[in-house]
Amino acid sequence: MKPTRFTEKVIDEYIRMGYWDSSLISDSWDQNAILYPDKEAISEEHTKFTWLEAKKEIDRIALGLLELGIKKDEKLAIQLYNCSELFTVRLACEKAGIIAVTILPEFRHAEVSVILRHTEAIGIVIPWKFRRFDYFKMIRELHPETPSVKHVFVIGDDIPDGVISIKEMSRREIEKKYPSDYLQKKKFHAFETFQIATSTGTTDMPKCIEFVSCVRQYTGKVVAKRLKITHDDVVGAFSPVISGGCFNEIYRAAPLVGSRIVLSKFFTPEAILKLIERERVTAAAMVPTVLIRILNYPALGKYDLSSLRFVKHGGSLLPYDQALNASKKFGCPILPAYGTLDGGTVGTSFVDSPQETLLKAAYKPLDGVEIKLIDESNIELPQGEIGELIVKGPNCEPGYYNDPKATAEAFKDGWFHTGDLASLDAEGRFTIRGRRKDIIIRGGQNIYPFEIESILLKHPKIQKAAVVGMPDEEMVEKACAYIVLEAKEEFNFSEMEAFLKEQGIAPFKIPERLEIIDNIPLVGGIKMDKKRLKDDIKNKLRQEVTRESF
Repeated sequence: MKPTRFTEKVIDEYIRMGYWDSSLISDSWDQNAILYPDKEAISEEHTKFTWLEAKKEIDRIALGLLELGIKKDEKLAIQLYNCSELFTVRLACEKAGIIAVTILPEFRHAEVSVILRHTEAIGIVIPWKFRRFDYFKMIRELHPETPSVKHVFVIGDDIPDGVISIKEMSRREIEKKYPSDYLQKKKFHAFETFQIATSTGTTDMPKCIEFVSCVRQYTGKVVAKRLKITHDDVVGAFSPVISGGCFNEIYRAAPLVGSRIVLSKFFTPEAILKLIERERVTAAAMVPTVLIRILNYPALGKYDLSSLRFVKHGGSLLPYDQALNASKKFGCPILPAYGTLDGGTVGTSFVDSPQETLLKAAYKPLDGVEIKLIDESNIELPQGEIGELIVKGPNCEPGYYNDPKATAEAFKDGWFHTGDLASLDAEGRFTIRGRRKDIIIRGGQNIYPFEIESILLKHPKIQKAAVVGMPDEEMVEKACAYIVLEAKEEFNFSEMEAFLKEQGIAPFKIPERLEIIDNIPLVGGIKMDKKRLKDDIKNKLRQEVTRESF
């Protein structure tokens, strides 16, 4: 399928500049099966297999999908947690010329139904049950409204009646029926849409984003170079590979150089720390939410983490003080990265960057990537000012599948508008300051929530913090702080106000309401769901007005 925005001129230009080439992700797996046939490729909870074993499984699944009559550019949805099949099925689709539609495992009926109908997926790959949720039951219940779905595939040993077993497909020696170059003629080209990824849907239903291999491979090469990932590394995935935070290192960089991949199915501190210690993980990748859980884990000190070269985090922002705490407790560099699912990876750190650069999360744009900061009138801003980050380069994705309106709104004159606020330093590094839509404008003065959240997190009683805008008749908006406390702590508004004044921030930035909650809601297990918090405070204010009127 031809990518939405990529013309022949664009493709030729990035090839000429040396950023894009014709390689596929599956090519790296094939190459590793030749170079390192007996070396372990993936290790998960109860499964380990080598590069050669992985290639056999991928090829068998690819041939099995083709034998079912699934045609070039038809879509196969994949809703899986971190497991070996998340790799083998996606790579099989790439080899068979079938577009993989990746869906977050946290999505339920509403989101899955929209995605299946929008992409007209011919089938879906799921676990039967995971984390007390019955995925097969959901797909059965969605059947009347998703008529395109003809095939249901289930991973694992136990599968319900009437579905196709991925394990059985991977064990059939189907390759004996076909010439050795059969899949070479079926696989995608690097400049075709080979995957549709689905966003976390922080504002509405998930968007369906086109992926092309040339962008994915380019990103993987830059990341591997900057983080000095080699054949000798053991790369650990400690957040969802399917949704960000670690897919650059795990799905792209590691196969390019033949690193061993370790997958965590569950993201509890105990499960992750045991894996790092047992598997001697050298490069750990996760989202800040998971990293903070580990830092707050009382038994952290009893685990041997000496194998770690670095811990990389991405997907959301990590405050300075927490990054400093992490570097002390892990005893290695804590590397930030920034990107969006639809705009691609924009900036990363280098494994040997100065610590202060890493702690401040000052990102260097990827090779060949152009960035600008603009104001609300699209006027470019100078260094030192805060504005919306816009991006152009070989990192950007083609656009949104079958949605020209959304593509045109996000990509204007070739520039992707991230919706994130940033500032630039003298060396061309950028630092994210928060989401444009999250800015609180109190009586005409801008409040950047991430700044206040970072300060609040310095307080010893506070474990998590989120600051959102709440409506106000006089000021239009005021700030409200949602706080999760450390165990057995108590905290009140006066304490918060006094602490923030001690930190020397401007009085207008101090939140004018405090809500103590048990936990901050997340979207896709990664980002704070500020929409839910905004809705919550609006409802509370509405109820208070109603009570006062009686």
